[in-house]
Amino acid sequence: MGEVIGETKSLCPVCLSLVEAQRVVENGQVFLVKECPDHGLFKVPVWDDARYYSEVEHYDHPKVVPQVFKEWEKDAPSKMWDPSQQLQSTCLTVVEVTDGCNLKCPYCFASSDSSKMTNLDMETLRGMFTAVSTKVKKPTVVQISGGEPTIRNDLPEIVAMAKGLKIDFIQLNTNGVRLAKEDGYAGVMKKAGVDSVYLGFDTFDREVWKKICGVDLLDLKLKAVENCRRAGLPIELVPKIIPGLNVDQIGKIIEFAKKNIGIIKGVHFQPISYFGRVPAEPKDENYITIPSLLREIERQTGGEITPDDFIPTGCADVHCDTKCFGFVSEGRFVSLTKMSGKFSPDLDITRTVREGVYGSWGNILAKEAGLLDGDQPMSDKDCGCGTWMGLVKDLTLNALTISAMHFQDAWNIDYGRLRNCCIHEVMPDGRFVPFCLFNASDVRGRAPFRELWCAQNRK
Repeated sequence: MGEVIGETKSLCPVCLSLVEAQRVVENGQVFLVKECPDHGLFKVPVWDDARYYSEVEHYDHPKVVPQVFKEWEKDAPSKMWDPSQQLQSTCLTVVEVTDGCNLKCPYCFASSDSSKMTNLDMETLRGMFTAVSTKVKKPTVVQISGGEPTIRNDLPEIVAMAKGLKIDFIQLNTNGVRLAKEDGYAGVMKKAGVDSVYLGFDTFDREVWKKICGVDLLDLKLKAVENCRRAGLPIELVPKIIPGLNVDQIGKIIEFAKKNIGIIKGVHFQPISYFGRVPAEPKDENYITIPSLLREIERQTGGEITPDDFIPTGCADVHCDTKCFGFVSEGRFVSLTKMSGKFSPDLDITRTVREGVYGSWGNILAKEAGLLDGDQPMSDKDCGCGTWMGLVKDLTLNALTISAMHFQDAWNIDYGRLRNCCIHEVMPDGRFVPFCLFNASDVRGRAPFRELWCAQNRK
């Protein structure tokens, strides 16, 4: 075995028991190595550039120790988690309103389809949103998710209720099918209080859509973008990147975002994690790490965007995510972040991230600068290239965030990273769970925290 650079804990992907694990460097790559006494040895690639793995640790910072996990006491699935070890407060909360879906994708975190339909009632949802508004510092950012939340006809009422409970920013996580098929639905959701759409967008290849989602969704995705444009409802594209299927689409998706700047505010890549329903157990070649993704971005954009343009947010663990913030000017992306730049570890990063989402995706700065008439750009402003207002426009209306989050599954989960998680699922009883733990499933697709979500709804 190679050089051991860290001790941690992980899960056995067969039985989901907590096991001892090590971070090991071999041939310039970082692996997670662990052994279950009942199911044997597991070795999983987690970072394919050991030097870069070390460099990003410069962006680590003191965490704001949360109080919300103390509510679990001893009744969490005990063999999977010690809540007292959590170190980071909440940046983003996820509220799942249903586990049903209008698709049955071969790759699905939640194993959702139309055959099951657990819809949380309005009083339960009220309690969940109240938990967010009382436990999370301002500004509060909630992603409404599922399943597919738009299968609920009362979704506008759910969103309006959340806004009434002082949730500052609401993002709708959706496959976009209803946004595409139902004229005016995007406007309805915006009027209800949705601030941004988190739209799954994996490829421009029709055959690949069939492999990832079971059906060709390309026309519906493009229609959803157009309908959101008409409604003035900002979008973040969310491609899940699967080796052997759509790695070659990375540059095309970024180019699409640049051409639709103004309505598309970001591209958030998700290297595939093996949660829930997946075609097979992962092998080494089925993972794409963050460094690999960044090299593909550089290659497929012809060097316009480079790995040096990306930095960890500092909110999650530094090995969980990466982000590049910039703007599009004359068709090219201009980065405002650099790995070689300076970073202050004293910032309240969770607050900074919440405020960044609220400000940039919500066009707050553009409105204050007088560049918007309602939610549409002012036509009579001088926003030409080289003018002060042109720069303000670039930094607001033409802003684009390119980011990535590599969620942890039962094979590669590192409890050192999990302790720093800032994305928290809200359970029906109002308690919070780290996102990756909530979705962690064994080789059969069984996810104990998702089962608990269903059980709490039945009570």
